[in-house]
Amino acid sequence: MQATQILDFWYSTTYEALISLLKGDAFPLTLLIGSRNVALALFVLPALQHLTQAMIILAAAAIWFRPEAIPSYRAINLAILMVCITTEPGGYTQVYFMLFTLLEPWRGGLRKTAILLCYVLALPLDIPIDQAPEVIRDTYYNHSTVIVAFQIMIGPFIRPLLIMIIAGAMAVLTIREVWQDVHEQGWANRWRLRRDAPLLPWIRRPQPPGGTAATLR
Repeated sequence: MQATQILDFWYSTTYEALISLLKGDAFPLTLLIGSRNVALALFVLPALQHLTQAMIILAAAAIWFRPEAIPSYRAINLAILMVCITTEPGGYTQVYFMLFTLLEPWRGGLRKTAILLCYVLALPLDIPIDQAPEVIRDTYYNHSTVIVAFQIMIGPFIRPLLIMIIAGAMAVLTIREVWQDVHEQGWANRWRLRRDAPLLPWIRRPQPPGGTAATLR
C-alpha cells in the first residue's frame, strides 16, 4: 500500500502505508517530526515487522516438528497473522485472527495478553490526536461545496503494533509448548510414530500403549 497523504492509512493493519509515507516526499513529515525521528521510525518499524515474521516462521517450523503438541486452530491463526502483518488485507480482516485467538483457553500470560488485545482491537472507538488539513468537497445531494474537516486518530499508529504483539505472543507460546513436549518426551507416547526417525538424538522411541504385551502381539 503506497500512501501519499496522512489520510491514506486511516484503518491499516500494517505499517506499510506509514513507511511509504515516511519515505515519500508528498507529505512533509520531516518538517513536522524532524529528520531524526523519521530515520528512527524507518529503522524501528521494519525491524519490528521482520522480527515478528521470523518468530512466526520459527513457530511454523515447531508445528511441523511436533504437530500433535499444537492445536490446529493456532496453526491457522499464525498463518492469518502472517498475512495481516506482511500485506495490507484491510481493516476488517483482523476479525479472522481475533476469532482463532479467542479460541485459546484463558490461562498463561501469553494467551491472556493476546485475548485482551483482541478485545481492545474490537472496541468501536478511536482517540483523535491532531487535526488534518481541511478539504473542499462537492456534496452529492444538493450539489453544493462544503469544507470537510478530518482528524488524525491514534488507531492507525498502534493497531499494527497490537497485531504484531498478538502474533508474537502466539508464536512464542507455540515454540514454548513444542519445547516442553520435546523436553517431557511426549513423542514417546505416540505409538503411531514408531516408524518415524527421531530428529533429535536424545528422544526416546515411542512405546506401545499396552506395554510389553502389546509389543508381543
